[in-house]
Amino acid sequence: MDRLARAGDETAFDFPIGLQGRGGFDFSFAGVKTALLYKVRDLGDLDEAVRADLAASYQEAIMRPLADRLIEAAMQHDVAAVTIGGGVAANSRLRALVEDAAACNGLQVAMPDFSLCTDNAAMIGAAAQFTPVVAYPDYIGMDAIATAPPGGIAA
Repeated sequence: MDRLARAGDETAFDFPIGLQGRGGFDFSFAGVKTALLYKVRDLGDLDEAVRADLAASYQEAIMRPLADRLIEAAMQHDVAAVTIGGGVAANSRLRALVEDAAACNGLQVAMPDFSLCTDNAAMIGAAAQFTPVVAYPDYIGMDAIATAPPGGIAA
């Protein structure tokens, strides 16, 4: 999608933004996924230019809220640096949005090389074997809170 979107216009199609305006840092992409399904169905056969515009518009609707909420969280929690990881960190639009927004807000950015941006599912699964089991329904109320390592974040 990233390659195709580079040739498209991110303003060509309107897609909903996940949980826009609800506050907090939670979001869902269910609405934008459904909107894409309907848009593709309604458009029928797509030429390469329309496919590129569709990809760019859809990508923008997903990546912009990710970047915006990352920066909002960093500012709210008064951190000095942000990073992205996993497969989504291979998206060039997300990387650009995060770098631009971080620079505008005086934040440092740490980005892994593209070759290291892969799905983290295996890593999460491996780490889970060393984590105490939390029974249902207790795990539903858990939050992930990032803290700086002892000595702070290396520059």
